[in-house]
Amino acid sequence: MWLLYKEFKLDDIIDTSLEALSDFIVKSSKNRFDDPTLIADKIKKAARSSFRLSKTAYDLINLSLASSINVIKCYENEIKEIDEAIILQVDGFNKNHFDVLLSIPGIGKVYAAGILAEIADINQFDSDDKLGKFAGIIWRNHPSGSFEGDDTQMTKTCNKYLRYFLIKAANMARIHNPVYISRLLTKEIQ
Repeated sequence: MWLLYKEFKLDDIIDTSLEALSDFIVKSSKNRFDDPTLIADKIKKAARSSFRLSKTAYDLINLSLASSINVIKCYENEIKEIDEAIILQVDGFNKNHFDVLLSIPGIGKVYAAGILAEIADINQFDSDDKLGKFAGIIWRNHPSGSFEGDDTQMTKTCNKYLRYFLIKAANMARIHNPVYISRLLTKEIQ
C-alpha cells in the first residue's frame, strides 16, 4: 500500500528494475526485511498479474488508499501520544520495581507501567500464588475423589487489566527474549 502511495504507480512497479525496487523497499522499511530482493520480486509478479483498471477507477482507488493511510497515521500518532502520557505517570511508581520489569527483554515502558498501575506495590502480596490469583493467571482445581483432570479452565475472577498486561508482556518477552527464541528454534528442529 505504501509502495503505491509514496512512489510508484502499478506500471512504474512493472517497469522499475528489481534492484531499484529492492533498494526502495530497504529504505522505506528501514531494512526490516531479511531478503528485500525476494519481496521486490513478489511485488513485481503481483503487479504483472494484476487486473488493469481505467484511469478514473485507478485515481479513485488511490484516493481511497491515501485516505486509509492518513487515518492509520493519525491512529499511530494518537497511540504514541497516549504511550507518552502513560510513561509520564511512572514517576509515581516504585522505581526499582519499574526497572526490574524493564530488565526483561520484550517488556517496554508501557506494559511495565500498566502492570505497576494495577499491582501498586508488589510487597502487598504474601506469595506469588496470591499475585497469580489477583491477576487471574491460575487454573481452577476441581478434583473428584482421587481423579484430577488435566484440562482445567483458567479462572475468570481477577483484575482483568492486570491479566491483560501480564499476558501481553509475557508474549512480548517470549518473542524478544533470546532464551525463549533459542528454545523455540530447538523444538522446531527436533
